[in-house]
Amino acid sequence: MVVPSVEKLDRLAIDVLSGIDNSLFEQNIVEFILDTYRQFCRSDEALRLDISEMPITDEIRLRPRFESLCFSTFLASLQSSKFLTDKKWFVKRPNQRLIGLFDGAIAAALIELCNNAGMSELREITLVAIDPKPTFGLGDHLDPLNRLEEYRAAFVKERGSELERFGKWIGKALDGPNYPLFEIIGGTFGEPLLQLSDYAMADVLKRGANLPLPMNNQEDAKEQLRTQIAGCNFAMAKALVVRSLGGSIIPKELAALLDGFTENPCLETAAKLIEYDQKFRAVFELARGGGFTEQLFRKGDIE
Repeated sequence: MVVPSVEKLDRLAIDVLSGIDNSLFEQNIVEFILDTYRQFCRSDEALRLDISEMPITDEIRLRPRFESLCFSTFLASLQSSKFLTDKKWFVKRPNQRLIGLFDGAIAAALIELCNNAGMSELREITLVAIDPKPTFGLGDHLDPLNRLEEYRAAFVKERGSELERFGKWIGKALDGPNYPLFEIIGGTFGEPLLQLSDYAMADVLKRGANLPLPMNNQEDAKEQLRTQIAGCNFAMAKALVVRSLGGSIIPKELAALLDGFTENPCLETAAKLIEYDQKFRAVFELARGGGFTEQLFRKGDIE
């Protein structure tokens, strides 16, 4: 493939992460993890060990998503050397400079996604006391960079141990005090996460050379967006809104643009949504198919 220019890497990284998150949703990875947890808790073995099923709250659902996103992002970064290459004397080699830039860009995109989806508001489940018995509590806020660094360190030290670390975090996400019993659940999802991260990388980076360079001129970018959203349907509108949040149009400028297209109610609603930082989460959740119906969105009733 033709090596994508440095200017495209931020956009490529955002697209890869979006592909990973969409695949997690489409393949019901989080639901499969939770179903596996439920099945064990209802088994004779769980009864013998006196393990009770924890209520599946919104927080419980968000934690496996966070862990799966972080691990899949790490797996994607491992594969960047297959796509970010250059050729010298007819020999194709990994371009270490581009790989480093891409890794930084996808890490930044992951941080933004975790912030917008509310995952960074959750706290680590950590051991807070050992006497008279091990007691777990809440520690620092979840930090995706810590996960990426932990997986990379484990991978460098001993390949395969990164999957064990992922299993540990999935176990803690499901049931902190009994997490060793649930580590194996995370391990069983290593292969599916590797496949979806590989697909996201291939899908984005193989066509990356054909993507247009980001526009430096704000007026050109605005005009392109006007053309794109004119007359678009609901599905297209929400996709453009979310993509633009990570692009060259800042939220207030995008809001002003969208507000002009009053013939499309969802665009007007989207304009109001993105005028406020606290509404970003609603837009992202809607774009990935969760939380809000088209009818609700058209009414502008998101409270």
